[in-house]
Amino acid sequence: MFNIATILSIWLILSTGILSGQKNIERPQSLKKKTTLVEHKGTEKGKNALEPCKSCEDRLQKEPLEKIREDFIPRQDLSKYYPTSKDPNTICYAGYVFDPSTPPPFEKGLTTRFHKGKNYAVIQFTGPILKEWKNRLKKLNIKFYNYLPHYAFIVKGDESSLSKASEFDFIRAVIPYHPALKLSPTIGKHVIVGADDRPYDGYRLVIELFDDADPRLVRSELKSLVRKIVDSTLVYHKRFIVDVDKGTEKKIAQIEEVKWIEEQGEYILYNYRHRQVTQSGAARDTILYSHGIHGNNQILAIMDSGIRTTHDLFSCPADKIISNQAYG
Repeated sequence: MFNIATILSIWLILSTGILSGQKNIERPQSLKKKTTLVEHKGTEKGKNALEPCKSCEDRLQKEPLEKIREDFIPRQDLSKYYPTSKDPNTICYAGYVFDPSTPPPFEKGLTTRFHKGKNYAVIQFTGPILKEWKNRLKKLNIKFYNYLPHYAFIVKGDESSLSKASEFDFIRAVIPYHPALKLSPTIGKHVIVGADDRPYDGYRLVIELFDDADPRLVRSELKSLVRKIVDSTLVYHKRFIVDVDKGTEKKIAQIEEVKWIEEQGEYILYNYRHRQVTQSGAARDTILYSHGIHGNNQILAIMDSGIRTTHDLFSCPADKIISNQAYG
């Protein structure tokens, strides 16, 4: 079995070394828009952060563009958008801390209510949840999904079952799964440096559906709301990745089968630093490159989890097994 992550990592190290590991790096006329989208030291006050600053221009004379870009990638702490509480009567989720037995402080314009047929809801128990409590609710054909602190679950059941559940003495509150609880509080809070082709005037969102949702119905609804459906996965999780205009996320949250919406993070390669760690384990030391080894015309693979080296695929004289180690 191939260790895909390892193979890709090694391929990237070798291939990027050919291009950006060279000593002579041509100085571009100006930093491209995607070089840095964040304001940094050297950017004049009031000046567009997308424009190159004097500090960047000076550094380009001496340092690879790749290293400069990595230095400007922000390290963000988004935990402040997820407040918590020690009060056991509260639910802490999606940036809200609220008591479900009182009117919740959700954003106006997002509404929901119980209706005939199946409903997604939040049930809060009176304390630490016992298995027998859950079993009694399951007998009412109530299905459990995610746990929410404190002592709550996202569930699904018809209006009658949820009404009966609210009468149990171990149930503290039963409320609809409100669209506001589907929206990550960090949407729009990420600093995007332009590592992919997402729209700068909108968002790229990951939309997760409930596991029993019909993705075909959701897709048809999304088509009328989003700019583009970038990707989808329906195997282990039912998810869509979409590009949207700002504000569209609230309309998507109104789709009943949607469980969670968040902004997709950027996948950023730190190749400049990675090469140093891989080659020597020390900063600013690329010992392989200094010996003229850049990986040109080399194909390298690492295989894991049981390999039969006598297989025909390894019989070619041009192929060479460098090492065959057994661990554990």
